[in-house]
Amino acid sequence: MIVGSDGETAGRFLKFLARHGFGKKRGAGSVGVAVSLDKDDVTQLPDALTEALMAADLASVSRPLIHFSNIDLMEFLIHRADKAALRLIPEWAQTGDGQTQELFQTVRTYADSNLNVKETARRMSVHTNTVYFRLNQIKKRTGVDPRTFSEHRFY
Repeated sequence: MIVGSDGETAGRFLKFLARHGFGKKRGAGSVGVAVSLDKDDVTQLPDALTEALMAADLASVSRPLIHFSNIDLMEFLIHRADKAALRLIPEWAQTGDGQTQELFQTVRTYADSNLNVKETARRMSVHTNTVYFRLNQIKKRTGVDPRTFSEHRFY
């Protein structure tokens, strides 16, 4: 499905479907709903179609409603990547254990919180020391300190 407007129409549409029980009782032959990001111009329709198809690829009985923005990058890469691309994922990131998922969620929330540890802790309902510990674990595992940008150069 391609949903478009200058607001968050796609997200509201999925919430509407969930509130009205879509996806609660699914049987053989049932359908899922996969939605692209919002688009506000007809020239963006090809991108919207690609996004909706990618999301549909990840829809399942356990996850019948899926918005393109809610696709986890690691899940997407594992699901869609060929063997050569999978070799680019560090071994520690492929484990999928609870601790690794916490680290991914922490760094995402940290970025969404404008690199503010206190706000990250509040959003995750954890102590600020927990956020610092997890950021240090990311640095230890990857060699990249998510709290600084000065040492990273992209050219």
